[in-house]
Amino acid sequence: MQLIRELAPLNNAYRKAVKEGMHGKEVLKILWDAGEVICSKNIDHVHNIAWKIYGRSDSKRRSYLTRDYIAYCWRVRRYFKERSDIDRDFPTLKTHKAFKEALPLLTNPKYNLSNAEKDGVHALLNKEDLKATEIFDQLAKLKKNKLPITNPRTQRLHELEDTRHVFDLAFSMAKSENPGLTKKQADYLSGLWLALVGEERSFPTKRPTGQMPDPWKEVVQVAEALLKEKNVEDRNRFRRVVKPEELLRASAALSKSFQNSQ
Repeated sequence: MQLIRELAPLNNAYRKAVKEGMHGKEVLKILWDAGEVICSKNIDHVHNIAWKIYGRSDSKRRSYLTRDYIAYCWRVRRYFKERSDIDRDFPTLKTHKAFKEALPLLTNPKYNLSNAEKDGVHALLNKEDLKATEIFDQLAKLKKNKLPITNPRTQRLHELEDTRHVFDLAFSMAKSENPGLTKKQADYLSGLWLALVGEERSFPTKRPTGQMPDPWKEVVQVAEALLKEKNVEDRNRFRRVVKPEELLRASAALSKSFQNSQ
C-alpha cells in the first residue's frame, strides 16, 4: 500500500523524536508532515483508512502505523493550516502530549470555548514554569468546568463520529464470507445489534469466550455499554447516528455469512 510506504519513515522519525525527548513543537511538525501525506489523498473519514493501514487485528496487522497515530496526524494537520503555524502558536510547548490532551478543548464544539478561552489554552501549553503534569491537571479541570449543562436533541452527536466509523467498518465486514468471528461470537453480536434497534428488547448477557479482533471488539464494547446504560437518551442519540435499519441489515448479513459457509 503506497500510503504505508510514505508514512513509515515519518512514523520512525516520530518514534525517535519522542524517545529522545525532542521539543514538543518539533514532534508536532513531524506529525503535521504525516498528516499532510494523509490529507493529500483527499481522505475525509480518517478512521476507515486507519483500519486499512493497520489491519483488522493484531494477528493480521499490515503495518505498525496504529489507528490512533493515523487519526492524530490527520487532526494535527487539519488544526494547523501551515506548518509554520506550529512555531507561531506553540514556541515553548513542553510535550506534544499536552497538545493532544488539549485538542478536544480547541476543536470539540461541546466545550464551546470562546476565542479568548482558546488563547488561554494556548498560553497554558506554552507555560515554561509549569511541569507537564501540572498542565495536564489544569486541562482536566477546564474540561470538567466547560462541559455543557443543557442537553438539546442534537447535542453530542459529534462525539459519536468515531463510533459511526467503527460501525461502518463492522457493517462492511459483516457482509464478507469470512468476517473473522466464530459462530457464537457472531450470534452474540447479532443479538446486541437487534437489541439496539428499539427499547425493551431482550439481549444476550454472556459474551462468548475467545479473542475478538478489531473492529468487532470495539463494536461489542460500545453495544454492551449502551444496553446496560439506564439513560435511554444515550441509546436514542446512538440511533440518530447509527440507524435501526442499518443494525437490522447488518445483523441479517452477519447471519447470512455463516449460512453460506455451511
